[in-house]
Amino acid sequence: MRLQARFWRLAFASGVSNIADGLVSVVLPLVALQLTGSALAVAAVAAATRLPWLLFALPAGSVIDSVDRRRLMVRAQFFRGAGLAVLAGLIATDLVAVGHLVVLALMLGTAEVLYDSASQTMLPSVVAKESLPAANSRLFGIEATANTFIGPPLGGLLVTLASQTAITAGAVAYLVAAVFVRSVPGDFRPGGRSEPSAGEPPGGEPPGGEPPDLPDPPDPSAPSVPGSRRSPTLSVAGTLAGIREGLRYLLADAVLRRLTALVAAVSFTMGAVGVILPVHVVAPGPMGLNEAGYGLLVASSGIGAVLASLTSDRVLKRVPTVWCLRSAIVAVAVMQFALPSTQPVLVGLALASGSFFVVLWNVITVSYRQSAVPDRLLGRVNSAYRMCAWGFAPVGALVGGVLAATVSTAAAFAAAGVCTALMIPVVWRLRGITFPGRPQDS
Repeated sequence: MRLQARFWRLAFASGVSNIADGLVSVVLPLVALQLTGSALAVAAVAAATRLPWLLFALPAGSVIDSVDRRRLMVRAQFFRGAGLAVLAGLIATDLVAVGHLVVLALMLGTAEVLYDSASQTMLPSVVAKESLPAANSRLFGIEATANTFIGPPLGGLLVTLASQTAITAGAVAYLVAAVFVRSVPGDFRPGGRSEPSAGEPPGGEPPGGEPPDLPDPPDPSAPSVPGSRRSPTLSVAGTLAGIREGLRYLLADAVLRRLTALVAAVSFTMGAVGVILPVHVVAPGPMGLNEAGYGLLVASSGIGAVLASLTSDRVLKRVPTVWCLRSAIVAVAVMQFALPSTQPVLVGLALASGSFFVVLWNVITVSYRQSAVPDRLLGRVNSAYRMCAWGFAPVGALVGGVLAATVSTAAAFAAAGVCTALMIPVVWRLRGITFPGRPQDS
C-alpha cells in the first residue's frame, strides 16, 4: 500500500533526527574522554542520556496528550539544536567541563522522550489505520540505518577533525528535522484526529483543508476509564491525574498489560546482553577480537533490523500476528543462548536474526497501540509502555555486568536466555492483536 507524501516528510525528519542521535551518542562520550580520560565521566554522560526515559516518560505522556503533537516535536528539536549550539560555543572557547556534558545529556534525553513519544502518537493522524504496520516498518528501518550505519561513523569522523564541528553538525540536523516536521499538514491536537483514508490523495490533506477537530467515536471494546473524555491540563495536579488515567487504561486492557510486562522483561535481558557482549567479544575476552571486529558484529544487528523493516509488512500480510510474536520471543531466546559461542560468524548471525525479530515485534506492538488506544490517551499509554521498554535496560545491564564479572560471560548470556525463555508461555497466550486486511489469529 502506497504511503502518502506527508508520511515521507515525517519519515525524512525521523531519519535526519536519528542521524543526529547516532552522532551525539558517539561524540558526547568522546568529548568527555578527551576532557578527563576517565571511564567514570564517560559512563556518567552515557547514563544521563537514558535516565530521562525512567524519570520523565510518564509526565511526558501527559504533556503529549495536552498539546499539539507536531508543535511539541518542533520545539523539542529546536531545543536540542540550541543546546548543541551552546555546547559547540563552550568547546570553541575552552570553557566546557564534564558537568556541562552531563547537564546537556539530560536535556537532550528529556527532549528525546518528548519527541519520540509524540512522533509515535502523531503517526495515526498521518496514515490510515491499515497502513500503520507498513509505516512503522519504514520508520524502524530508517531509525536503524541512521542510528547504526550513518550517525555513529559520521560522529567519529567529525570528532577527528574538531569536536565543535561534530557538535555543530548535530545541531544543524536537529533544526532540519524540525523544519520537516513543521511541514507535515494535518490536525495533531489531542482528540483532533480524523483518520486518513487509504484513498486520500497522496499530497496530504483531504479536500477542504485540514481534518476538523472532532472527538474520537466511542469504542465499545475499549476499557472503561472514568473521566477519559478530556485531555489532561498542564498543571501538577492535571499531569498527575493524566498519568493515573493513562496507567488505568493500560492496566485495564489485558493485551496491553501483557505486552508491557513482556517488553519490560525483554528489555531487562537485552540490557544485560548489551553490557556482556563487548566483554565477551573484545580481547582479552573469550572471542578475542579487536575493536574493529566488535564493530562489525554490532553492525550485523543493524543489518537484521534493516531487513526486518523491508519485509515486516509483507510478513504480516501472510502470517497471523500472534505467530509473528511467538516466533520473535523464541528467536530472541535462541539468540541469547547462542551468544556464548566464540565463533564470530555464528554470533553475527545470531545478532542479525535477533535484531530482525525485535524489529518485527516492535512493528506489531507499536501499530497495535496506535490502532487500539483512543487518540486522547495515546500519548500517555505510549509513554508508559516506552518507559518499561527503556527503563528496565539499565537494571539488566547492572545485573548482567555483575554476573559476567563474578561468574562468566557465558553464564550471564545463559541467564538472559533463561529469563527470555520464561516469557514464551506468556506470549503463547496472547490473543486479539489483529490489523485490517491481515490474517486472523488461529
